[in-house]
Amino acid sequence: MEIRDINLGFLWEERGGPILDAPDPFWEKWREDKVKFYSFMKTEPIHKIVELMVIAYKDKFPRDYWSSNFLNEKIRQTDVEEDENGFKIYGKDYMLRHDVISFADKEKITDGEFEYSSEIKIEFIEGRDLTVPIEKVLEGKDFSKSTLGDTVVYTVEESPISQLEVTPRSFKIIVNEDYYVYLGY
Repeated sequence: MEIRDINLGFLWEERGGPILDAPDPFWEKWREDKVKFYSFMKTEPIHKIVELMVIAYKDKFPRDYWSSNFLNEKIRQTDVEEDENGFKIYGKDYMLRHDVISFADKEKITDGEFEYSSEIKIEFIEGRDLTVPIEKVLEGKDFSKSTLGDTVVYTVEESPISQLEVTPRSFKIIVNEDYYVYLGY
C-alpha cells in the first residue's frame, strides 16, 4: 500500500461535538481510511512509517495515533514510568512490530488539560537511511540539515515539526508546540 492510497484528512479535520445514541458522523466518514492507516502502520516498512509521520506533522498538527500503532493493546501507560527526561519508554516486549526495539513518548498537557505528544522517538532493530524519505517529504519547506557523527538533525521553519533527529537506528520528532490545536478525539 502507498501513503497516497489513504486519505489522511481524519488526522487534521476538526471533529464536531459529542453524538449521543447515534453513529458518530466524523468516524463514519473516515472509517475506511482509518482502517487503511492502521493497516499501513502495522505492515509497511519503517521508512514508509517515518515518511507518513513527517507528512502528518509537516503542515498541520495531527491527531496522535502513533502509540496505538506501535504498542500492544494489552498494556497501557499504567505500568511504564517516565524517565528523568519525561519520556515514557516502551521496550521490545510492548511492541506490535517486530522491527521496532522501543517507542518513547514525551507528553505535554495544555492549559485546557489536553495531552499531546511533544516528542516521539522510535528505535529500530536494523539500521536504515531515513534521510531520503524525510527530505522528499520536506520539499517545499524551509529547513536546515546538520550532521554530528551518525546523527542528522533537520530543523524545520513554519511547521508543526520543530526538529527531526535521525540515526541509522532511530527517528525522533520534536514538535513545535505553537502549532498544537485540539481537534477532538
